[in-house]
Amino acid sequence: MIIKLLVFISKILTLPFWYVQKYLPWNKKIWLFGAGSGMLYFDNAKWLFEYVLTNEKHINAVWITRSRDVYKKLKSEKKPVYLTNSIKGIYYSLRAGLIFINNHPKDLNCRAINGAMQFWLWHGLMMKQIGEDARLFSMQKNGIKTKLFQLFQEFIYPELSYKPDYVINTSVFFTPFFCSAFNLSPEKVLITGYPRNDGLFLSEKESFIADLDNRFDHPVKVLYLPTWRDSLLNKGLSFNPFDSYNFDILQFSEVLKVTNTVFLFKGHDFQNININSDTLYERFFNLNDHIYSDLYNLIKDVDVLITDYSSIYFDFLLTGKPIILAPFDYENYTTQSRPLYYDYSKEIEGVKASNWSEVFEIIRNKSYYKPSIETVQKFHKYNDNLSCKRVTEKVFQLV
Repeated sequence: MIIKLLVFISKILTLPFWYVQKYLPWNKKIWLFGAGSGMLYFDNAKWLFEYVLTNEKHINAVWITRSRDVYKKLKSEKKPVYLTNSIKGIYYSLRAGLIFINNHPKDLNCRAINGAMQFWLWHGLMMKQIGEDARLFSMQKNGIKTKLFQLFQEFIYPELSYKPDYVINTSVFFTPFFCSAFNLSPEKVLITGYPRNDGLFLSEKESFIADLDNRFDHPVKVLYLPTWRDSLLNKGLSFNPFDSYNFDILQFSEVLKVTNTVFLFKGHDFQNININSDTLYERFFNLNDHIYSDLYNLIKDVDVLITDYSSIYFDFLLTGKPIILAPFDYENYTTQSRPLYYDYSKEIEGVKASNWSEVFEIIRNKSYYKPSIETVQKFHKYNDNLSCKRVTEKVFQLV
């Protein structure tokens, strides 16, 4: 409690500096990157950062992190990285002319970036409402207390507001939603493709996937990636899909065995689910970041995706492989967590299941199917490994 109070007091005392720093000199050849509220090294920011390091030697690309593990990892790889509140971390935050935010200002030293040009890479194409749209829904759902709290927060923490200069995108389909979520005009939404999707076109295979092929004689690899639930997270709870929705361990294990399938599960980074794989089945694998080098290098080598409202749906379309839709809690999710931007049943292609029993039958009968070319083209203008290059070129044109 005392620590929180001291942090709060420090925010008030440093508030004037937030407005003054806007007039400091900025260096447009210093590009700042961060992700996962400063705790992770992943996603669009990671892919673009590494591309710039390799291909744009005249740019001083710097990664900012709060995680000592991330710091040690990048240091060992001789990549330019600084801790958020270190002297050099603060220096580069104040000097960088361009900042690349993955999904939130907390990715960087958010109190020291006022005045820099902000490119938001974002961490997923949208089914569910995001940004200001999500905040508006929260205010409508929770009433005047939430509105007053958000107004107070905007005054004390102006750095946490959603005010990008540009946001990257993959298709005109999503442009109006980005405009609404971030209060942007259409020309501020750049259709370049997502940097992380360049990983879907790599040739090398993750060692974890190679091990599965050897161990189970090239099984069908099914990956389950559900999204997070605001309504649960706000209560300090996690979404455990294996606790209900007709999940039956005996049916699960039997289907995987007779179809020579392995089931890979990864919970959302925002919600840690404590699952003991041994209590489920030997063909069930609870993934974490230590098992593979990069999620997008892993994704390209799985055979079937299962998801609900996650943006991974759109990324996986580029593989041309089947997707099983599992919106088990659709009514609850859209009323308690996030409304969707459009009609899920009309816009999202894939075989749909309302519970685990239906999922198991789909896997048993292999009644899933590849996405149509029309669906892929609707959500992706580009289908190649050049998204990092396009983002970089677009930035150079704008700066």
